[in-house]
Amino acid sequence: MIRQGSRVDLGNLHETFTNHLYFLLFVFWFAIDGVPHARAQTPQFEFLPKVDIYKHFAEKVQGELVISRTSDADTFNSIQVGPNLNLSLRPLLRSKLLRTNETSYKLLTLGVGYRYIANIDKPPENRGIVELTARFPLPAKLQLSDRNRADLRVIQGQFSWRYRNLNILERSFAIHKYPITPYGQAEFYYNSQSDSWDKKIYQVGLNFPVHHRAELNPYYERQNNTSKPNHVNAFGFTLSLYF
Repeated sequence: MIRQGSRVDLGNLHETFTNHLYFLLFVFWFAIDGVPHARAQTPQFEFLPKVDIYKHFAEKVQGELVISRTSDADTFNSIQVGPNLNLSLRPLLRSKLLRTNETSYKLLTLGVGYRYIANIDKPPENRGIVELTARFPLPAKLQLSDRNRADLRVIQGQFSWRYRNLNILERSFAIHKYPITPYGQAEFYYNSQSDSWDKKIYQVGLNFPVHHRAELNPYYERQNNTSKPNHVNAFGFTLSLYF
């Protein structure tokens, strides 16, 4: 939810939210349906639609369900789905962000989860997730987040792991009382199989609410990989729903 005291009136945005929701669902279906036709091509540009569904069970406990096309597996032709359980601590200092996701204001968040990743042209993957995110309010109303995550991967009975470090710098602005939060982030992957840092992902985008229970996140992403394709440009669109 939008933080209390921000005085952002979003009651007139219901129609906009509905239109965006229909559009996102259509694009999400199209992207999934079109995946098999691209199997023979070497992807250099990708579109990554995603839906996040959040449910607060208590002040410090949040459930999450992720449904997305992903470039995070062994192939770009992948769909992932799975839950997360996030446990958070209150911040020491008040956050200046204007975000719908209450977890973005917390000092520390411990997340545990599971993902099933269906690869179109490779075996599926079962993945356990453990992650810890720390958030630091900075001068000029900035916020820095540092997430450390372990992917515990099982593919055809073979176990491997991957460490991922993600840093996000973001700041909220109010334009005629309407909040937007642009951000930049960088994520680095260490792969136990190759014993190397084999992937770097840079992303810029923004978050903005379209309803008191929904937020959109369009972004541009640049990936540098040691495996082919070595360089990938991607456009992503995330719809987050809060209950």
